[in-house]
Amino acid sequence: AVNTALYTDATVGPFQTALTNAQAVLAAAADKTQAQLDAARNTLQVAKNALVVKPLTLTAGTPSISGTVQVGKTVTVATGGWTSGVSFTYQWKVGSTVVGTGASYTLKASDAGKTLTVVVTGSKTGYTTVVKTSAGKTVAAAASTPTPTPAGPTATVKPQGYTPTVESFTLSPDLNGDGFGEVLAIKASTGQLLGYSSNGQGMIPVSGSVLVSSGLQGQRVFGPGDWDGDGLADVVTVDKSGYMWLYAGNGRGGLAGKREIGHGWSPFRIIPAGDLTQDGANDMLAIDAQGRLWLYAGNGRGGWKGQPRQVGQGWVGLELYAAGDLNNDGKNDILAILPDSTLWAYSGRGNGTFSVPRQVGRGWGTFELAAGADLNGDGRADIVGRNNATGEVFFYQGNGGGSFRAAIKIGSGW
Repeated sequence: AVNTALYTDATVGPFQTALTNAQAVLAAAADKTQAQLDAARNTLQVAKNALVVKPLTLTAGTPSISGTVQVGKTVTVATGGWTSGVSFTYQWKVGSTVVGTGASYTLKASDAGKTLTVVVTGSKTGYTTVVKTSAGKTVAAAASTPTPTPAGPTATVKPQGYTPTVESFTLSPDLNGDGFGEVLAIKASTGQLLGYSSNGQGMIPVSGSVLVSSGLQGQRVFGPGDWDGDGLADVVTVDKSGYMWLYAGNGRGGLAGKREIGHGWSPFRIIPAGDLTQDGANDMLAIDAQGRLWLYAGNGRGGWKGQPRQVGQGWVGLELYAAGDLNNDGKNDILAILPDSTLWAYSGRGNGTFSVPRQVGRGWGTFELAAGADLNGDGRADIVGRNNATGEVFFYQGNGGGSFRAAIKIGSGW
C-alpha cells in the first residue's frame, strides 16, 4: 500500500498503471508462469522506486532593507521569519539593475534618486525554493553639511526701503563674441533684456547697456552658455507660467527666435551650471519645493538627455548659483548663500555631484549673485553681486583658489 498523495503527480501516474497491470497478472495467477508473475512484481517495484516525494512548503518571511538609504551609507537585509535551516542568496537592485549579491550593500552616488530593493531567495532540501522581494526605498543623495571656515568678502549692512529696478540678472560667458563675459539684466519697468559688456578688466559699465531683447516682464533670465551646440552663447528664460524658453545667440550680442524647451518650472529654482558631467554638453541644476537638488543633463542640441537625477537634498532656504570653475581643476562648481548669510563653494566632481563645501564669505544675506563667467580675461571665474537692500552692484574677481578678492563697486540703482 502506497499513499500516493505524498508524491508528485508525474510519478504517481506510471505507478498506478504498473499497479493495475500487476494486479491483473496476479489475479490470473493460475494461468501464468512463475516467470510472468516475477516480471509483474518487478515492474511494480520499479514503478514504486520511481516515485518522487512532493517537496514541502517553506514558511517565508518578508524581507526588508535595514539602515539609512542614502549615498555613502551601507544597508543590510533583514530576511524576516523563515523555516529553520533555510539557506539564503541575495540580489540588491537599483531600479531593474542588479548592483550587489551580498547581505549588505554600500550605496553609490549613481544610485541617488532611484529605487532600491533586495531580492531574497530561500532554499532547503525537501522544500520548494521561495523568492521574496522587499518594498522599494528611494536612495537619498549624500548629505551636504557645511563646516565653518575662515570668512571672505563682507557685504554691506542692510538699510530699509529700497526696491530693486532690475528684475532678474545673470552672467553670460560671452554673448557678443568679444572674449569676455557680460552681465544680462531684465529691467523691471520695461521688460527689456539689457546687455552690459566688460571692459576687459572686469569693470562692467552698468550705466551703459545694449538692448538684447524685450517683452520679458516677470521672467527669470539665465546665461547657460552654448545650449544648442552651435558654438555660440545662448539665453534661457522662464516665464510666469513656468515655461522655459531658449533664445539662440547670434554671436554678436543679439538673439534669434525663441523656442520652448520645457514647462512646469514655476516651483523650481534653476541654476544653469555648465558642463557638470564632462560629456561636452552644458547642464542645469534645479531645487524643488522640498529642497531636493536635481541634475538635468543637457543633450548639447538644445534639449535634455535622459531623466533628471537627484544629486542633493536639504537645500531649503539656500540660494544656489552657478560658479564656473572656481578652483581651476577643470570641473564646474557652484556657490550657495546659506540662511545665516555665509557664502559657500561646492567643488564639482565632474559627475554631477559635489564635494564637501567650504566657506568663502559671510554677510551675504542681502545679496543676489550672478556667477560662472570670466569678466576680466584671466581665465578664472568671477562673480557679480547686487545688494538687494541698496541696489549697489559689485565685482568680485576670482583668485583661482575657489574664493574671491575684495569687492569693487561697479554701479548702483539696480
